[in-house]
Amino acid sequence: MTSDPLTSAVSDRISQHMNQEHSEALLSIAKHYGGLDNPKVATMLSISSNSIVLKADEIELEIPLLKRICNSEEAHQTLVKMLKEIPGKS
Repeated sequence: MTSDPLTSAVSDRISQHMNQEHSEALLSIAKHYGGLDNPKVATMLSISSNSIVLKADEIELEIPLLKRICNSEEAHQTLVKMLKEIPGKS
């Protein structure tokens, strides 16, 4: 992934990638960071410098990122770190 500034187009690209390639990771994020017991479906709607917005089982969740991000590379690193912090996902 290149290091592109975090524009709405980059947010769309990251969200599309996560939805197509990392649906299980999104379920884990919705469960752990969003507090849902056992979500069946989770999709990423957007990512900003401070949070990601997921829709999980028709519930929209805004999940704060671990740190402020400025570009696509920081988004990648932060999402990976968030997943690694979920028990059983490292």
